[in-house]
Amino acid sequence: MAFLTTGLIDNPLVAGVRPSSTLTVRITNDDTVTASIEIHGFYLTGATKTQYVLEFFTLAPGGVATKNYYVQFDAFEFQFINSSDAVQVSAWGKSAGGYLTTAHRMVAEELNVIGSEGITGPTGPPGPQGTQGIQGTQGIQGTQGTQGTQGTQGTQGIQGTQGIQGTQGIQGTQGIQGTQGVDGATGPGVFVWGAEPTIIWADSSAPGPGTGTPSDPYNSLQGAITAATSSTFANTYGMRARCIVLIAANSTFNEDVVIPPARHIQLLGLGPWVLGDASLANFASSVPRNITVQTSTAAEDFYQLQGPAFDARTVTVIGTFDSGTSVSTHTNYTDGAIISGDIIFQNVDPVDPSTTIEFQLLNARVVGSIMQALVDPHQGILNSYVYNSRINTINHNGLNIQRMVDCRSDGTITAAGYSEITNSAINGSVTVGSALADVPPTGIFSSQFSTITWTGPLRLDTASNFYFVNSGSTLIGAKTILFSVV
Repeated sequence: MAFLTTGLIDNPLVAGVRPSSTLTVRITNDDTVTASIEIHGFYLTGATKTQYVLEFFTLAPGGVATKNYYVQFDAFEFQFINSSDAVQVSAWGKSAGGYLTTAHRMVAEELNVIGSEGITGPTGPPGPQGTQGIQGTQGIQGTQGTQGTQGTQGTQGIQGTQGIQGTQGIQGTQGIQGTQGVDGATGPGVFVWGAEPTIIWADSSAPGPGTGTPSDPYNSLQGAITAATSSTFANTYGMRARCIVLIAANSTFNEDVVIPPARHIQLLGLGPWVLGDASLANFASSVPRNITVQTSTAAEDFYQLQGPAFDARTVTVIGTFDSGTSVSTHTNYTDGAIISGDIIFQNVDPVDPSTTIEFQLLNARVVGSIMQALVDPHQGILNSYVYNSRINTINHNGLNIQRMVDCRSDGTITAAGYSEITNSAINGSVTVGSALADVPPTGIFSSQFSTITWTGPLRLDTASNFYFVNSGSTLIGAKTILFSVV
């Protein structure tokens, strides 16, 4: 069994770039039996060595394995435990551009053997010499152990007769070299979601800037959005490429972000996350941070005119996988996403500002407004679906509230219309143009009102009407009471 190590390899930043970005390891089994190989990888932080790679696999006789590992650290070390001394290991570092790092190149003979040798204890007194036994046949020579102290020289034994030397066989001719086999699939290493990934990872606590994999996430939310929406797959299929950014729990992104037009993008947290610095009480931010969703009829037409395989709408989804609630008695209890500023819909098409797009909030709180841009506003229909969320104000003359379930509104709502509002608290005045039949049932169900003014048609069930009347709210428009018995 062999125990080998590269030793600690320095990999400091030089002009902001490390000499080696990855370490390539090539292992060959020159034995006649299958060998087992165990690989340990460590990185150095200050005076602490931390293990981050542990991999075990077997290699058939004559087999070759190639492994690639992420090594963007100040120093790193790899150790190899092989079941056979006939297993050969070589390793070399590569830069971010894929070039060999000469200082980080180690062939098999340059790897160090590891294993501890204890301190030699004091030599005890020699015991009495016993009688010499009969000399047995010579066994197979084992590996040489540590040399002990020289004992008393015994009497010389009788020299045996020399055996007859056999004749040397004829050397055979060298066979023809076979064709090289097809390269095998890349083994486990840096995890990638597909050949052209549309699932991108983001974590504000990551060292960054990142590549979007689970082991190397982006530390910027805008960086993750840009990577997802500008991939070859997204550029080819537009709205049909459903790009997903998975956000690590408790991430805090103190940045404004922009989502380009003609894209399907989902910003989904694996737990609570904040757009803002979350530096104040109850995760509030000192500087509000906004999400701007850009729209463009021309960008959408570029894809839709290519045929049915490209036909889809622009979609933006913001929230978490957790179907908990962002509606509670205290903001500190929120277990979803917090957007510290506004969600703004902006047109970037100078010819036609009107298009129909889709928008969802899933377990999110929007501290600012859901609104049209003050300059170059989006025109057209904004179909909105809001679940388990808390919003402040809505100001978009094309917004349709298609679904609003288990929600709370704190400010005024100015929208084109509504289909269904269920189990929600409406605390600000509302102005709508119509009660829609797009997503039935149409109306307001099991919901409560603060003292507000409702302008526009009001369809609500008897329970909701009870709260509307008893709150002292004012209606400017026609009321339809559902399920009423005369």
